[in-house]
Parts: sequence; C-alpha cells; structure tokens
Amino acid sequence: APDSPAVFVPEPTSSLLFSRRSAYPASARDRSGVSVLAEIEDRDGQALDPGVLDARWLGRVNAPLELDLEFAEVINGDRPVLVIDGWVEYPYSQTMFAAWQAGITYRPVTIEAMDAGGTWQTVHEAVGYPAGMTRTSVLPLENLPEGTRRIRLSTDLEMYIDAVRIAYVEPCRDAQITRVKPQTAMLRDVGYPRKAPSFQRKADFDWDDRVPFWDTRVQSGAYTRFGDVGSLVSDRDGAVGVFGAGEAVQFSFASPAEPGQNWNRQFVLDLYGWCKDMDLMTQEGFRVDPVPGNGTGDVVRTRHRSGR
Repeated sequence: APDSPAVFVPEPTSSLLFSRRSAYPASARDRSGVSVLAEIEDRDGQALDPGVLDARWLGRVNAPLELDLEFAEVINGDRPVLVIDGWVEYPYSQTMFAAWQAGITYRPVTIEAMDAGGTWQTVHEAVGYPAGMTRTSVLPLENLPEGTRRIRLSTDLEMYIDAVRIAYVEPCRDAQITRVKPQTAMLRDVGYPRKAPSFQRKADFDWDDRVPFWDTRVQSGAYTRFGDVGSLVSDRDGAVGVFGAGEAVQFSFASPAEPGQNWNRQFVLDLYGWCKDMDLMTQEGFRVDPVPGNGTGDVVRTRHRSGR
C-alpha cells in the first residue's frame, strides 16, 4: 500500500560481514508439518516448493509459505544472521497495482522465534527476500528470545528457498580489501542469450547461445554509443552508460596477486545503477528519459545515439 514501506527495518547496509561458524537446521517443516529438510540443506538448485500459486497475482501464493526451522543448539553469539539462498518470481508493476486495488498484499519474509515458554514472538516483520535472480540474502536475527532453538519464516511471495543456515558474524581485523577498477569497459551489441530450460521458475540464460532478435521491445530515447565506455562507468560520479535489451557492457580487470598460504579470496562485483522496465504502470516506462539524478543535478550522459 502507498502508506507502508516495501520492507521494514533494519535497512540493508551493504557492509562486509565475516563468519567462520555456521549452524544448519536439525529439522525443517512446512506449514503442514511435513519435513522439508532435504530441500533446504544444500544449495543445489532444487528449492522448497512455495505452495499453490495464486493464479490471479503473479509472484504470490494462495496460502503463506511457512518454514519452521529447529536447530540442535541454542542460537547464541553476538551477531547471528540468517543466510538464505534462493530466488523469487517478480510481479510486474501493473500486478502490484491491481493487487493493491483488491486489498491484496505482497509480504516479504517475516521472522519469528520460539521463546523458552513455547510462544512464537515476531523478531522482524517483512524484513526482506532474495531479490532478483538467484542470490544469497543475509537477514538479521538480533534480539532473539533467550534459549531460542526454533525460528519460523513466513511470506506470501512466490519465493523459492534453496538453502538456509545461520552464520555467526565476527570481526575480521586481518581482512584485506583490494578495490580494482576495470581496465576496459566496452558496450557492444551482443544479441539475446537463450533462456535455458528452467525448474521452479529459476531464471537461467545461456550466454554461449545467443540470437540476434527476440520478442522484446526497448524504450525510445538516447542510448550510449557502442564502444569504450570506461570514462562513464569507472566512478560513481553521475555519469552513466545507458544500454538496452540485446546489449551488454563487457569488462576486463587486471589479475590481482595470488593470496598467500592459508588465505582465501572472494570476488565481489560492485555495481551502482538502475534499470527501467516498460510495464504499463511504470511512469514514463516507454522512454529512456527521465532518468534519476545524482543529487547535484542532471545525470551526465555523453556520446549518445538516438532513434531506437
């Protein structure tokens, strides 16, 4: 609804979290009490069935998905977090608007915990979900009742939970962060990767199997010219590269030095930008302009092409 936020506090921070210790559920049951532990033990692309889909509203289930997780030991530590691997089926803007008109809600994940007396207490309401394609979400678990061993997740989103665990966050003063800017950034007309056969609506595309045409449309307006766009995308300065369907920005990076013995390394692609769809209920959805500003004026766009 317009008078309520999409998700509630705490807001995501994008801060780096480090953990050496995890706890996996000893049991997992759905809303009917049936064991679903096998579905959420491993990140294997075989997710928990969200239930009967609501045929009226894309991305929503008829009855809220519930997942009751029990752990062998009490959940303790200064900063336990819930780690969920999965994906959702996104509704379109027109679907969300129609649902709002009908008084239907799309509620992100709510987390409850069972206290020592066997009563469920809400820990976080509508806190979030794995947004976009397959990804890992980290949801907070602070302020759990003392002695908590069971937590329950609920949502009426069409959400596919592939794996769940608790991670215990701790400081890592020895962590070394190296930021590497792209050596090259080239905007190209690459065609359309074919959608691979999917299971449980998991979005997957085959980059090695591309076709020059697809049944899609693009917004009219000015797009960045093909070629070198490094000066537009190297810094968060308001300059942006604007590209559409069937196009891609291909980056290359210098290889960093190999990590030392007993070290491991994780690569993170840090992107800042946005996308604009053509849904009927998206304001100005059929044209590139207007685009968001950077707080200091209009977005800088250079070397553009037009007439799409």
